[in-house]
Amino acid sequence: MFILISGETIKRVGAFLFGGLAVGISCILIVAHIGLVHAPRDVFTYPSPVYGYAIVLAVFGTVAPALLMSVGLKRAGPQRFAVMGALGPVATLFLAWAFLGERPGLLQGLGLMLALAGGVAIAGWSGGTTRKRTAILNLLSAASCATESRMRVVTHNAFWFQGKPYEGDQPGPPDPGIVSELANVYRALAPDVLCLQEVHERSVVDQLCAVLEMEGQQADGAILTQYGGAILWREGRLCADNRRPTPQRIRMGVTVPSSDGKGDTIWNVHLPSSRQLGREAAAQVRLAELEPLVRECPDVIAGDFNERPGGELDGFMARHGYHDAAVLAGAPEFVSAIRMRRVDRIWVHQRNVSRVSGYGVVPDAELTSSAPGKVWLSDHVPLWIDLDT
Repeated sequence: MFILISGETIKRVGAFLFGGLAVGISCILIVAHIGLVHAPRDVFTYPSPVYGYAIVLAVFGTVAPALLMSVGLKRAGPQRFAVMGALGPVATLFLAWAFLGERPGLLQGLGLMLALAGGVAIAGWSGGTTRKRTAILNLLSAASCATESRMRVVTHNAFWFQGKPYEGDQPGPPDPGIVSELANVYRALAPDVLCLQEVHERSVVDQLCAVLEMEGQQADGAILTQYGGAILWREGRLCADNRRPTPQRIRMGVTVPSSDGKGDTIWNVHLPSSRQLGREAAAQVRLAELEPLVRECPDVIAGDFNERPGGELDGFMARHGYHDAAVLAGAPEFVSAIRMRRVDRIWVHQRNVSRVSGYGVVPDAELTSSAPGKVWLSDHVPLWIDLDT
């Protein structure tokens, strides 16, 4: 409960102020307790080494962990932080067995299961099968986050949060059930940057930002307004886009911090399809919309490119130094639309190829919907890439 409540407080007052208040209040209570049960002079009767140990423990065992915990809560969010904490007993049990020769017994096993169950519960166990599945994925995602330093970029065509089946391109209000279920899918993926296509209402982005504890921006399609999009980020800043030609749909970017201090630039695009422009014209416009972007060599370009592999777009991106993340991962056969083709792509600039540490596509079986009258959460599946930082 403390972790869940702390998340909102830290966002309001800041990590260091929260950590200082927590330690300060604890200190006041401890001093009050000592004053009530001991004579004040007793505090000064210990051997001098005790005070040295006390200072070291106070700084490195109390103040520093409290501040680091507050920073971790702010960066990871309470749900992810809680399930990361649930991994602690697992590591402790293993280290005690490996280095101290201890043999865990029944009580230790029960304690381990209780700690893990608490982490899963905080991650969102209640609320049906979808929430349970997401909670387990959250735990696995947290384990990955705890053992490696990476940036994860997720891209997904959300299909206006209508769910499937849905026909047409003039969507009504988003389906609340679909929004909630997709939010759980995104949360389980633990993105640092989330690129969404076909998002036509700002209210959905506000809801996702609250659930994922990220910042975000929504934009209508520049020409086809219903083909809007959104980009969410955990840390960073939005990029301005005054490039020509104006995109038919969306082109949105964000710069996030990187270890070299230069920042990584991620762009979210949704390129025209043949349905509105015809096959040849759409192919030409797609390249024209990408041209001003690739000249600036952003680190990652992700989104719905509306063109299958092997077309003109592949050669164009290769000439500008970009690699298809699916090919780099040895998984070019993965489809990105429900039981159809691969049109959603993540392109990585050649200077970042060595940083690619993971690539994945959410199986369509994980996109089934429990919303009335719907079979799938979208007609596309999310895909992601991990870059070492």
